[in-house]
Amino acid sequence: MIRISIQDFGPGIAEKDIDNIWDRYYKVDQQHVRSSSGSGIGLAICRQLLELHGAEYGVDSRLQQGSTFWFEAPVCDLEEESKEHTNSLSLGRRKNDNNTP
Repeated sequence: MIRISIQDFGPGIAEKDIDNIWDRYYKVDQQHVRSSSGSGIGLAICRQLLELHGAEYGVDSRLQQGSTFWFEAPVCDLEEESKEHTNSLSLGRRKNDNNTP
């Protein structure tokens, strides 16, 4: 398992909003104005990618202290993956009349 964490020191996220931040188009502060505002889909996209990879994910946040977003994902054995890939390729090969691959 590998764990990746990303920490910020922003305003934090209220506990009542934590479950909703992963929803598409959800914004914690609807009235917050920035020079460039986000669309509200970034965390929804992250959630979909993490779930597709079987990862666990979450956020730890405290108001006025910031947030730490994290995910844990399984680590694959690249050598084993390579062997499986090679075996699956060789199963798909057909021999020609000369018995050469």
